[in-house]
This record gives sequence, C-alpha cells and structure tokens, in this order.
Amino acid sequence: MLTGHVGESVVLRGLAASGSRPAGAPDLQAMPTPDVPSPQECTLVRAYDEAELDVHQLVEIRLASGRFGVFSKAPRSADSRVRVWMRPQLGQIDAAMLGLMADFVGSTLSNAVGLRGGAGSLDNTLRVVRLVPTRWVLCDIAIPAIADGIGHGRVDLFAEDGTLLALAGQTFLARPHPSQAASSA
Repeated sequence: MLTGHVGESVVLRGLAASGSRPAGAPDLQAMPTPDVPSPQECTLVRAYDEAELDVHQLVEIRLASGRFGVFSKAPRSADSRVRVWMRPQLGQIDAAMLGLMADFVGSTLSNAVGLRGGAGSLDNTLRVVRLVPTRWVLCDIAIPAIADGIGHGRVDLFAEDGTLLALAGQTFLARPHPSQAASSA
C-alpha cells in the first residue's frame, strides 16, 4: 500500500500486486490493435487552454479519432471510442507512465456525451500485460456508462507494433463545462 501526502492531506493511495509466471504458461493477445493512422499523421492535441500547467505537460497527445479535451472541435466518433497516441515528453514508457496515460479517460467526456466537460478521477486501475520498447502508446478509450454524474471508462494501451501493453479502468466524477451551449459543435 502506498499513500501520498501534501502536508496533512492524503492526495494519493495505491495498491500493487506482482508476481512471476511459471515456465510454459500460455501467451494470448485476443484483442486486435485498432486500425488508426500513425502518430505522425495525427493532429497534435491540446486538451484545454492551460494544459501545459498540469499533468498534460508530461505527454504529447495526437488525436487519431474521436473528440479529446474540453473544447475539441473534432467530430464525435460513431463507435463512442476515442483513440489517441501518447508519448512522454521525458523519460520512458514503463508501468508508471502507462498509469498516467490511463488516467486521461475524463478528457474524452465530450466524445461520450456530446457535452463539453471534464472529469475528476475517483479511481484508476492498471493491469500491465507486457512491456515492450515503444516510443508511442495508442490509447483506445471508451466510456460505456455514466449514471448520476459518476462515469466508468476503460482504456486499452498498445505499443506501436500492436502489442497490448496494459488494460485500465477508471471511475470518475463527470463535470460538465458551464458553457454547454457549444456542446454539439
């Protein structure tokens, strides 16, 4: 168990489990990699006006499909999924970086419901499948349900070569933006 504090306030709690696999254990990747353009062919995304002042500054984000960010003008995806490529501005792609990338579910709220807004994370669970060297991570994000302002999302994270790196789930508090008049733009 990990607990992070700022002064007397708890700001982060974490739990981890790890182990090793027995010799001869099977391998399977049943989930296909989404067919999207390469990161270089995708538009650079800025989630909102002051994104460089928070966690968004840690990753470069390129939009492959859907709507990402509070004020995105991109069309909503027909399949309700958002696919973005992410890469760290500094450092490498490891389990900690995948956890950070998996925490961006709330940035796809406007794609899911058609209203401008964001979200505050209530929990985030990351299940690392396999780490392989990659510069970019394709995040395939979906929000299958929101009820009474509590949303549930999931993210599948793939390496550039199609390897499934991790699966993640997040519960969040949906926060519609005050100016919802621009919601269907």
